Amino acid sequence: MPFDVRVPNAIAVAVVVGDRRTNLDCKCDRWMSKVHMLKHWGNKQKLTVYAKYAAKDTEYSRLLEYALAM
Repeated sequence: MPFDVRVPNAIAVAVVVGDRRTNLDCKCDRWMSKVHMLKHWGNKQKLTVYAKYAAKDTEYSRLLEYALAM
């Protein structure tokens, strides 16, 4: 499923659904990619967006969580 989110000033953005992490591609301040969610419908309840803002950061910051429809 196409996923597109605006994250100003981020140097990296990732989406996690269940055990699957997808690194998003940057186009200006928009981050996008196809996120494979189909196998998680009905058994995983959330999609989480993480971002990294500095190259020296060792961890990503959790920005938001989406509830997945059941």
